[in-house]
Amino acid sequence: MHLLSAYANWLHLRWPAGRVERLPVVDEAGGCSVAGVSIAGDLAGVPLLKFSLDTGAKAAQRAAEAILAMPPGEGATIDVAIIGGGVAGMAAAAECARRKLRFTVIEAGEPFTTIANFPVAKPIFTYPKAMTPAGVLQVGATVKEALLEELRAQIAPLDIPVTHATATHVERRNGALAVMLADGAPILARRVIVAIGRSGNFRRLGVTGE
Repeated sequence: MHLLSAYANWLHLRWPAGRVERLPVVDEAGGCSVAGVSIAGDLAGVPLLKFSLDTGAKAAQRAAEAILAMPPGEGATIDVAIIGGGVAGMAAAAECARRKLRFTVIEAGEPFTTIANFPVAKPIFTYPKAMTPAGVLQVGATVKEALLEELRAQIAPLDIPVTHATATHVERRNGALAVMLADGAPILARRVIVAIGRSGNFRRLGVTGE
């Protein structure tokens, strides 16, 4: 069995929860059963930082290529809606910005919230070491605080638009993909990238400085 396949098999079938975690079925390019929607980051099945960067950037690249072949209009107000402002979502956003697409990141909190919520000085493992992710964002830091500084410094000049809202679902409307929000009007896009991750509430020790 391929090393990456073996790791994914262990991760999803033998982890301590003792049950199979439900994940979207995606192809090698991150596509799913819904045309025009791509999956990126942890939700694609491999929760590694560099893979999140890589899948996010590649999802944006594929969206850009598809949009070039589409007729104008089709009821959409923007080119790409990115759901989730974590590593994968911001990697996708950086690539959209580089390609001068009309886009927004839909994020309930702040970009990189999951990393910001890591414990103080948490070690960061950027495996595989030899891998260079696609796209604009790159990482080399080995602790949480340095990683946040590194990522924020790279996105700061890009002026990435963020819609502070909670996305509930995606549906088709007037030839576009409508991202429905918990509070507010839907966002109509030509392509959607789902990069919401899988992180929940981290276990805490309840000690000072955590």
